[in-house]
Amino acid sequence: MLDLLVRSRPAVSPPRALFLTDEAGDNTHTSERGATAFSRPVLDGLAARELVPAAMIR
Repeated sequence: MLDLLVRSRPAVSPPRALFLTDEAGDNTHTSERGATAFSRPVLDGLAARELVPAAMIR
């Protein structure tokens, strides 16, 4: 199990930069930067548990 609430807290600051707030007035959908920031903790957790082959991580 990955605790994404704890792992993602550092990733969500500053929040405006992670969503399409400025570009489209949308604070629901993430920008490319936001998607990367939110997915990184998932990837790190999977890699730490060796659930993803190291060769597939970039």
